[in-house]
Order: sequence, then structure tokens, then C-alpha cells
Amino acid sequence: MSKRFFLFIFFLIASFFTSNAVFAYLPTDPGFRTEQWYLQKIKASQAWDFTKGSEDIVIAILDSGVDIDHPDLKDNIWVNAGEISGDGIDNDNNGYIDDIHGWDFVGNDNNPQPDILGVPYNEAGANHGTIIAGVLGARGDNAKGIAGITWYSKIMPLRVLNSVGLGDSGAAVQAIDYAIVQGADIINMSFVGPDYSSAMYQAVRRAWEKGIIIVAAAGNDSVEQGDDLDTYHSFPVCYDGADNMVIGVAAVDDKDRKSVFSNFGNTYVDVAAPGVSFYSTLFQDFSSPDFQNEYGGYWSGTSVATPLVSGAAALIKSLSPNFSNKKVRDIIIASAENIDPANPDIAGKLGGGRLNLYKALDLAYSQLFNIDLTKNIITGAGIGGGPHVRVFQSSGIAITSFFAYDEGFRGGVTAVGCDLDGDGTSEIITGAGIGGGPHVRVFDRKGKLINHFFAYDERFRGGVNVACGDLDGDGRDEIVTGAGIGGGPHVRIFNGDGQLVNHFFAYSENFRGGVNVEVGDLDNNGRAEIFTGPASAGGPQVRIFDWHGAVVGQFFAYKKDFRGGIDIGLGDLDDNGSQEIIVGVSRGGSSYIRVFDQSFILRYQFLAYLDEFQGGVNLAVADLESDGRAEIITGAGQGGGPQVRIFNIEGKPLSQFFAYSKYFRGGVNVGTMKSNGE
Repeated sequence: MSKRFFLFIFFLIASFFTSNAVFAYLPTDPGFRTEQWYLQKIKASQAWDFTKGSEDIVIAILDSGVDIDHPDLKDNIWVNAGEISGDGIDNDNNGYIDDIHGWDFVGNDNNPQPDILGVPYNEAGANHGTIIAGVLGARGDNAKGIAGITWYSKIMPLRVLNSVGLGDSGAAVQAIDYAIVQGADIINMSFVGPDYSSAMYQAVRRAWEKGIIIVAAAGNDSVEQGDDLDTYHSFPVCYDGADNMVIGVAAVDDKDRKSVFSNFGNTYVDVAAPGVSFYSTLFQDFSSPDFQNEYGGYWSGTSVATPLVSGAAALIKSLSPNFSNKKVRDIIIASAENIDPANPDIAGKLGGGRLNLYKALDLAYSQLFNIDLTKNIITGAGIGGGPHVRVFQSSGIAITSFFAYDEGFRGGVTAVGCDLDGDGTSEIITGAGIGGGPHVRVFDRKGKLINHFFAYDERFRGGVNVACGDLDGDGRDEIVTGAGIGGGPHVRIFNGDGQLVNHFFAYSENFRGGVNVEVGDLDNNGRAEIFTGPASAGGPQVRIFDWHGAVVGQFFAYKKDFRGGIDIGLGDLDDNGSQEIIVGVSRGGSSYIRVFDQSFILRYQFLAYLDEFQGGVNLAVADLESDGRAEIITGAGQGGGPQVRIFNIEGKPLSQFFAYSKYFRGGVNVGTMKSNGE
């Protein structure tokens, strides 16, 4: 049974934005300067220095039809090279006769333009597909009208909505299968409906498995505030499946605030894009007084945000046609601008952030040369912040953002990444901070909860510190926990399923300052050791244990009478084949970092932040550049801003970025996404 779906778009009479930004490339299209404010917002001109699009890339627009004769679109309309026009024969044997420029799956004919003759219509419905086509692919630099995101890529019009904006899943399934057979690279679906269709889900999966990039509107299900798609599903945006097959697009305004009408959500929205006050191409039919204009506006909705993202995908594919659909999707999400500060009530529910076309192309370009961007930094907000976990590339580009616990919790959160099941992909493990129970949670890389357990008595409110690594050499990492402040020095080891496999006390059982933990393979034998340091109030004694709890080494990292707590990291900082032990003052002192060799001899020390700052430092270690020399990653302790810094072994700063609002003063916890064995 076919399911109904419908589009949402709003016509705003007199609302548009302008900007005076300077661009790298200014096309001759008059609307670019006067009407297309959103192109400046997403840095389109800088992106066009990389590519303006390729004629070899085809975007199927499933919509209400496209005006294929429009002067700003006609040069970019796809042509079916396997068909001979007007001979009444299905030359390419695809089941459709004379489908030169696509197909009308509503009227079942070869004219994929809007239909207004003898049928109900409204201006929004009939114009919708042509508006989308213009935003995505109007011919650029031709001194006409507007510029699309991609200037030269081909538009395949597939009509699945009638001229009042209604359609059903049966037509959409046929159109998706047509796009697959005809070799489309991207499918744009700027419509939503409330009903799940198994047939359409399977069609989306067929397209995904053929390597097609699928982009869909998040929808405008409530004109007053939008709906949370995690609770109220809409389709096709929620046909993600386990592979995140659909890039879901929300809409924001010129200030990066979620548009009032736009849906949102943690699971199904992958990225946001401008979606208010658009000026675009219109369907022309001089036989009707309603369709006399070539261009018009001003249109708003997730419908018009979606082709910006489809256009971004087209430019990335133009730059590198061999990139997979997964890689293109990940680049778009990873390069987006963090807009959580502009949307504090729904932080983490607008995907990776707002589309930045320049950053997307820059990131795609870097990956043409196999630059390793797989070593990621994980941050957790410190005390006073919500349990906000973010994953960054070392360049500071956010990849993932989610809340690990209730958004109202203000005790902070720690997070690390390890491969718990040996599949080569890291999971994210979190521990609640002070005030929270010893609650450990495991998420996939997108922030979807996989598992959770309590490491200690769930009535304990000192929080829990987490680390992970392969302790037994079986190729799967174990989770190691230390009780938070107020708890004993009780270290526990859990397998990837959260089952306790061993435990021991790192210090005197009467000690109640908590214990920080780290895991690393000090002797490079394939079985990692456990490193501990008092979280507070204890001496600065680093202890090293095997996974059975036997002490294999210990030393004092600072003066024995220091009582502020220490944090620990491990890595080969100088590419000599030996691991260095890195220690930082975690609270109650300056942000001193010390580097020790395997004989516990001090080699280097430096301040990560200003000398007068006494909140300590949190640290992690990873080879971010894949050059054999690990870097030291730091986050300021409580009272400091969320500034993440990256240093080499000598304390030379390499880069830095803010993980959260620069005005936040709860500090930031840092971790890394480890490969197995690190």
C-alpha cells in the first residue's frame, strides 16, 4: 500500500537578508549580490575556488517537476543519452518510452515538468521543484538570475508530487529505482510525510548500496517550533537504517538559529543549512497568469535548505568522483560549523552544525592526498556544564556532538574512545562526573547509546573516571574505571559487554580522594597496563599495574607533599619505539605537564596554560599526524575555559581550539579515539 507524503514550504512576502562579505569568486549572476544571502553564509565563493561542479555528476530531484526550459536551468538539465527523442520507442529498454529528461511518475508520462492544465494546483506546489532546482543547480556566471551551488552538474527531474504538493510512496519508489538505473550520483528529496513505507525504505537502501548519496529535508511538521524527530518520525528523512543512509537537513536563519518551523533531533538530523527567505527560479507557463515570472521569492523551509546540502555533495563528488557516499556524507557533517551556542535549548540536535561549503571542499581536497584525519579528539564538558560530549578532528572541526546523560546534569563528563568489539571502529565510553552516579555509558561514533552499567554502588555520587585498552591481548579493548572524588581507590575492569572481569585497590583502601586511570602498552608486548593517579588529596604517586592488579612500577611525578591530584597519559612522543609517561596536575595547582621516560626519569616539563591559572589540567595523548610522534592534548581544569591545546614533546604549541563556548569556565575533559593496541 502506498503511503501519502506532502511537502512544506512557506512564502514570505517581504523578508530577505543582504551582506557585504567579500568573496574569492563573484559570479556575474545579478541575484548573487542582491538576493542570495545564504551563499555568503556558507562561504560558497571560497568553495568555488576548488570546483564549480562537473557535468559528469547527476542529481535526481524527486519533486513536483522542474521547468526544463527555464533559461537558468536548461543547460544543466540531464539528457538520457540512451534514448532517441520522439521515436516512440524505449531505446534503452528501461521501461520508459522517450524519457529524454526524466519522468513524470504522477502522470506516468515523459514530461517531468509541473502540470497545471485541468488539475488542481497552487503556486507553492507547482513551483516547488523548480525552486529546488535553482537553489541546487542554476547555471552560474551566465549573467542571468541566480547561481546554483553547483554550476554545471546535471539535474534529473523526477516528478513524484502533484501540483498541490501531494504524493505517495509508490511514485517515490519508482523514481528512486529509475535514478539508480540511470546512474544518478545524488538524490534530493525535499518533502516529508508521517507514514513509514517498507517499500520506500527498501528503495532507499537499494540506492545507498549502489553508492548514491541521499539527502532529505527534516521537515516543518510544526510551524511554531518544529518537532523532535527522535520522538515524532517523518519520512524519508527517518529512513536512516543502521548505516545512516539519509543525510537529514534542518533549517536555520541568518543568525544560525534553528528556523521556528524546522524539525530537529539527535538521530536523524545530520546537518543544518540556511532555509529562510530564498529567491530562486520559478516555473513559467504564459498560458496562466499565475506563472509569468522567471524568478521570485521569498521562500522558506527545510525544503530549500536541502538542495544546499545536495549541492555540496555534488561539488565534493566533482572534486573526487571516487569518494563513496559514506565519505561524502562524513565530510559534510565533519566540516559543519558548530551552532550549539545559538541553539542552547536543542544543543546537539542540529547534526554536525550549519553547512560550511568551503570547509567541506577544503576537507575533501585534503583527503585526496590521504591526509590521516582518523585520530580524533573527544571532549567532555567540565563541572557546571551539561554532559556534552563532542568529537573533533585535530584541526578543531567537530564531527559528533551529543549529551551522554540528562541535559540538566551539571557535574561534567569524561569520555574516551576504544574498540570494544574488535571490529576496527571505536566506541565512545563516558563516565558521569561529580554529583552523578558511577554510570558508565557506551555510544557509537554518532552518539547512539549501545550499552550502560554502574561501575560501583549506584548510590555513590562522586562520579566515575573511565579509560580503556586491550589488557589481555585478544584484540578487544576492556573498560577500566576509577571511583570519583569521595570514593575509595577502587579500580575495576569490565569487558565490552559491561561484565566485571577483575578489580583491585590502587592505594590504601581508606583513601577517599578518588582515582584517575589510564591504559597503555608501556612495554609494547600487546597487553596494556593500567596507570593510576590520585584524583585529589593524595600524593602525586603514579602506579602501574598489570590487568591482574599486580604492581609493575611506581614513581612520584611531583613533590611528595603535593596533594592536588594528577592526570596521566601515555604515548611515544619522539618516535623512538618507547612509550613516554605524561603527567599533569589535575586540580589545585598550575597546569604543569611533565614527560617521563620508561625509567621514570623526567625529560621535559612545560605549562599548558598561564602560570597564574590554578585549576590544573586534563590530558590525553595520541599520534594525531600519524608520523610516529604522538602529541599531548590538554584541556583546562575547573575554572578554566574550554580551550583544547595540542603540544609536541618539548611543549611547543601546535594548534588549539575551543570545544565549547569560550565563556564557559568549568574546564574541559579530553580523550582520544584510539585504534586498537594504542
